[in-house]
Amino acid sequence: MEKARRILRESQESLTEGFGFEIQRDTCLRFEDTHELTVVKEYNLVESSTTWERSKFEEVIWEAIKEVREVPWVELPRIDRFARNIEAAAYYLGLLRKNGVRIAFAQENIIIDDSSQPDAPMKVMMFFMHGFKADQDGRQIKHNTAGGQNKLAEEAKEVPNGMVGWPFDYLPKRI
Repeated sequence: MEKARRILRESQESLTEGFGFEIQRDTCLRFEDTHELTVVKEYNLVESSTTWERSKFEEVIWEAIKEVREVPWVELPRIDRFARNIEAAAYYLGLLRKNGVRIAFAQENIIIDDSSQPDAPMKVMMFFMHGFKADQDGRQIKHNTAGGQNKLAEEAKEVPNGMVGWPFDYLPKRI
């Protein structure tokens, strides 16, 4: 069995209160059983994957590169947990591959480990197809969220900021 580090990620703290990390872990466990991986390190990160500012994720990536001989694998439950920004996805994938780190995505059952394998280009293409979809999903989520905030602002006649005028007020007086 080969050693792996598992990266679980949520965009915001409130998503960790449910089953976010637990469901991601379950997906990984099934994959690890099938591919005989032993997880020696697990990371539970809370940060967006749509931006380039991902300090926690980058720390894990650089640690994986530094420790590639002891722990050769990085596993994520899905490609959208890796990045929802296609350019960032390409950068991190290239950085890991350049340094000999094997990368696995459990849900998609994609393993990118050795560019000398005959099917390596197909695996990379599949990664980018899923990565492109994750990027588009991220843009749609942002659009939907912004649309809801704008609609609420129109109804309330003020920009919602999470604050209330008085401790006992829940809605602006205009609603």
